[in-house]
Amino acid sequence: MRVGFPGGPRLEWYDRNPSGQVAQYSGSAIGPHSATVRASYTAPTGKKVMVMLVFGEVFRSAAATTLGKARIAFTIGGASTLEISHQDNTVGSIQRFGSGMTLILLAGQAVQISTQDLSTAGTLDYRTQVQMIEFSA
Repeated sequence: MRVGFPGGPRLEWYDRNPSGQVAQYSGSAIGPHSATVRASYTAPTGKKVMVMLVFGEVFRSAAATTLGKARIAFTIGGASTLEISHQDNTVGSIQRFGSGMTLILLAGQAVQISTQDLSTAGTLDYRTQVQMIEFSA
């Protein structure tokens, strides 16, 4: 009598049914606003998710009358938050952030992307992306 899995041992979780997932947001000429969730992704039941890349860009497309802090916040797994801040009123100024990482999300944990601009008038362009690979747990 053999005990185990037919055909050999079970594969490690990172070798089981990988599929790419992306949470992203892109917006042009966005006016001042309070913290607003733009995209989110929650790891499904029975899955593990590896966060591979986080990217964000804030571009000043029109000058503000009174400059305030603009930001993109990435909340990953409910605890860790990465933030890009932009406080330049020069039209065409840009702030970018990109980071490769290996962070594991368990079922029910989430990635959330939010933006905020505390200026008076003026507009910003936002580009954000979180790339992930989802696996069967």
